Amino acid sequence: MTAKRSLAAFFAPALLAALSCGSTDRAHEPARAPDAAAPPAAATVAARSESRLTIPPDRAANIGLTAETATADRSSGEREAYGRVLDPVPLSEQVAARDAARAALVQARSEFARVRALGRLDGNASAREIEAAELALRRSEIDAAAAQERIRSAWGDAVASDGDLPALVRRLSERSAALARVEVPAAEHESGTPSLAALALATTGAAVANASLLGPAPTTDPLTQGNGFVLRIDAAPPAPGSALVARLAFLEEVRAGVRIPVSSVVWADGRPQVWVARGDDSYERKPVSIEQRAGDSALVTGIEPGERIVVTGAAQLLSEAILAAHEAE
Repeated sequence: MTAKRSLAAFFAPALLAALSCGSTDRAHEPARAPDAAAPPAAATVAARSESRLTIPPDRAANIGLTAETATADRSSGEREAYGRVLDPVPLSEQVAARDAARAALVQARSEFARVRALGRLDGNASAREIEAAELALRRSEIDAAAAQERIRSAWGDAVASDGDLPALVRRLSERSAALARVEVPAAEHESGTPSLAALALATTGAAVANASLLGPAPTTDPLTQGNGFVLRIDAAPPAPGSALVARLAFLEEVRAGVRIPVSSVVWADGRPQVWVARGDDSYERKPVSIEQRAGDSALVTGIEPGERIVVTGAAQLLSEAILAAHEAE
């Protein structure tokens, strides 16, 4: 058993790292939040792991476990959101299709009025001709409404209800304006529609000026599963596809919690968790809720101020927990 456990312990970190890795080379994936905001693939494996471990002090020193005391803190109401500048071509095509449908609707209305007037004047148009013109009108109304709804479902109410979408499309094509979408990580809590506090390029940190938040995105991103928001940049926008980081200010009550390093958060059983040190050789895995992330730290609830949180070696403990669960089977 000793040899089996030693061999398993040797390979466990590599196995966990391999399971945790996923492809990041997706052409249409938005700029992603750091790992603490989205579960790695290993979360499903960790569902069969122990939530309590006993690690002797000499073993803890060998694997580099360190713990820090969690401190009480409060949220500022701001959240980081990650996204990209959007390609304007799909919107341009949808607006052109909508305008064509509206032009066809105008023509269908005119034709129906003409045929109906002829029918009333000594029967110069037959009932069948009037019915055909009315049917063409109804089809044109449906086409125009569907074209508008396609814009709304893809870009949101704020864009779809713009009073002069063709002018906006021209500016997008000329690169004098841009639309962007950012996502708040799904692990963080927020409510309502925020205001835009700041926007910057994710690669350089350079501020992006003349930006405003238009409203909620109409769909949920399949990768981040967080709440999305559509932004408009009205001068000197970055090129389509540029990765962005935004700070969004939510109008909500300030939340209390504890501030811990992001490195202490692991994903297990489908949610963020931390390891709490109990004495010199006992460790307990506890679920937490990420209320806010700021740089390398996170404000969480689910643990109490003063508890000692493993900040180095949390992933190693998860490996040990997986091994312990397999040995118990």
